[in-house]
Amino acid sequence: MTVAAGTPLDIKAPDFSTAPLVEASFGFSRSLGSATQSLAGIETQSYALIQTPWVRKLLTENDVPLATLDGALATTRTVPQHLIHNDLHFNNVLHDAETGENWLIDLGMLMVSNIGAEVHPFALIAANHPDNSRHFEEAVVHLAHPADLAPQTVRQSCLTHCIEVNMRRAINHKSANRFASVVKLCGMLTPPDR
Repeated sequence: MTVAAGTPLDIKAPDFSTAPLVEASFGFSRSLGSATQSLAGIETQSYALIQTPWVRKLLTENDVPLATLDGALATTRTVPQHLIHNDLHFNNVLHDAETGENWLIDLGMLMVSNIGAEVHPFALIAANHPDNSRHFEEAVVHLAHPADLAPQTVRQSCLTHCIEVNMRRAINHKSANRFASVVKLCGMLTPPDR
């Protein structure tokens, strides 16, 4: 193991793109593919919390259409799983200007989850700041191509993961703001008939 040299990516740069983050994240997952191949078919992320009756009742009371959420869950279950960084943000990718390489750092939240889950921080930003959703939509497209999945599939997988994560945080921290984010994220899901 070596220490990566470089500087954090600059989100404020006018030409900022999520491509380096997504490429670093997916490359990381792909490089560990052989190590996690034995996990294929094992459901490690069950999304059990957002399927519990009391959470579903709470979501219904906040005008979340459960058929849309269930459709997203069904789509997510078809998406392959791999090892994800699970804390992908701009300060966790260092860029080496000399070599052009990007390095993922801070591996403390690694987990096996569906492809798409790794870009969930962008979904949360888009939910809370709809005028800044470009990075989320861009990240989905950048991830869909190397994963050989439809962008809509990656998008639903990402949103499902983000909903589960933020529902858990809303409960653990008794946070009305986190729950409000969950409702907004549910509103970003595509209904099953589309």
